[in-house]
Amino acid sequence: MDIRVYRLVDYLRTHDHATAAFLAEYFGVSARTVRTYVSKANDALEGIARVVYLRGSGYAMHCGDEEALARLMSRSGESLGRFPSTPTGRMLYLLDDLINRDGWITVGELAKMLVVSEKTISSDLGRVGDVLARFGLALERRSHYGVRVSGGEADRRLCLASIIVEGKGCPELVLSATGDETIPSIERCVAHELRERSVPISSIALRGLIVHIRVALQRIRRGCYVPMDSGLLERVRPLRAYEAASCVAARLSEEFGVDFPEQEVAYVAIQLASGESLDVSGIAGAGAGFVVSDDVWGVISEMLDVVRDEFHFDLHGDIELRMNLARHIMPLALRLQYHVGSSNPLLDDIREHYPLAYLMALESSKVLVRHYGSMPSDDEIGYIALLIALGMERQRAQGSKKNVLIVCDVGPSGMELLAARCRREFGQHVGAIHTCDVSGLDGVDWSDIDYVFTTMPLERKFPVPACQVSVFLDDEDIRKVRGVFAGKPSPRSLSRNFSPELFLAHQVPSSKGELLEVLCDLLARHEGLSGEFLQKVLQREAAARTAFGNRTAIPHPIEPMGERTMVAVALLDRPIEWDGNPVQAVFLISVAQDGEKEINEFNREMADFLSDRGLIDQLIADQRYETLVRLLDAPADRAPNRARARDGGR
Repeated sequence: MDIRVYRLVDYLRTHDHATAAFLAEYFGVSARTVRTYVSKANDALEGIARVVYLRGSGYAMHCGDEEALARLMSRSGESLGRFPSTPTGRMLYLLDDLINRDGWITVGELAKMLVVSEKTISSDLGRVGDVLARFGLALERRSHYGVRVSGGEADRRLCLASIIVEGKGCPELVLSATGDETIPSIERCVAHELRERSVPISSIALRGLIVHIRVALQRIRRGCYVPMDSGLLERVRPLRAYEAASCVAARLSEEFGVDFPEQEVAYVAIQLASGESLDVSGIAGAGAGFVVSDDVWGVISEMLDVVRDEFHFDLHGDIELRMNLARHIMPLALRLQYHVGSSNPLLDDIREHYPLAYLMALESSKVLVRHYGSMPSDDEIGYIALLIALGMERQRAQGSKKNVLIVCDVGPSGMELLAARCRREFGQHVGAIHTCDVSGLDGVDWSDIDYVFTTMPLERKFPVPACQVSVFLDDEDIRKVRGVFAGKPSPRSLSRNFSPELFLAHQVPSSKGELLEVLCDLLARHEGLSGEFLQKVLQREAAARTAFGNRTAIPHPIEPMGERTMVAVALLDRPIEWDGNPVQAVFLISVAQDGEKEINEFNREMADFLSDRGLIDQLIADQRYETLVRLLDAPADRAPNRARARDGGR
């Protein structure tokens, strides 16, 4: 069975039917030639299956013995070599071929190689060019010459490593020069040498190191080496990882018969040195003897400044977040300086479940460009997003604790005793505890109080729930107070920041710019904002992405402008492109100039709402203001998607 017949049979056994015209275009041949392929296929399939022609549908496969057909295709595939038949498979194959190819190759030659039409190859090359651009590479095209890849060796290796990672689910993919069977051997060599020298490395970093070594072997055999000047070599040699890398390289040379020159040993050393914190299981603590330089502290502060200024989330006070960022950024600086990549198996889940945290990480990572000269990859940004998401969860947990005012008539000692008992019995629910006697009630700032516990009956009404208890907090009091804390979940109060006059449904804007003009004019007139409102919003759009993920966008001015926080909403009948993402629900936010506590609470509740795919789907499906209010003010425990997100998507 030749390759074209094999491809025809392989296609028809996985599809219900295909017209002659489609197959002719697919293979880049005439309809007559397709009939020839069908005849040859039936000769090869005699007694097992048959390709038949169905009027109105085209060609289809009728199989009498599935097991025999599977065995035949397996034998034929092994003798022919596996060639990709899906768009993704062809893209990965072309990436590998072109990156490893020294010269030019025409579209026609590629089409013959993969047994598809030139039109199909041209379409595949468009996707190939997009992938190459992510790694600083370019797909050059020249008349009469064809195509080739241009770019540096380090960038080529990063791209090849991504092909291995992304191609694991594509069995058609054939990587040139070395086969996947080399990976277990590499793993044995690397693990043995690192174990012998007690070199710590996370499981994720180890997998990344193995993939990069596998690519290095492929490139070294082709005579392609990572360029490294003497100055960089001098900086790498003193690294503790350099000695271990030398031993690993020696072991690999013995196993594969490939010599590792010094620059390649240094490349492995950089991989080892930069892999310290790529393990999410270790992000809970800093570790003994961990010292953070002033420079790194400064970088972290700048990143948190971006999160605060652009997203109105202040995470500066979270020391655990600072330490976790430091543990990640110190080795990340090495990876950025030496153009060493890493893979993140959690990236898709992080983007799906924590889109706001990912957006915060993306924007704050621009600080790293100023300090280390290059932008982190999506994988690296995913790790930073995970750390930020954990910080937001801690802030949310702290924000859920209730502040209590104790009103007591037995003097300071009685107040302190009752406060201590409350702290001991209800510490998981209680934040700040304030005390006063009856005479001090007129001076209480109620904006910071959630509950009142009083030791005496009081006739006056409070703006918050009140509960009478004894000074000594007996068992009955404890049950009563626990009932208060365990009451129904507090509903969100987001709808107070919305208005039916600021709600637009079933919009069909021609562009993002057109929609922003409409929303900005609506909100500016409603809130009496200055004529600069649109300009300030556009400045923010130019400075940072505002597409939130989950089909939502949250445009906002570059600085607070209003007296209160209000939101204008536009729901679209069909998505429009916004920062490269499809968006169908737009929330234009004008944040108040004052009221930090209220703004923080608004931000937390909006982040919860916008992250909930179920709520956004309901809103887009039922574009009424009443639906928006109902979803906005639903108790937080009615968000099953969010609960799954916090559990890691399980």
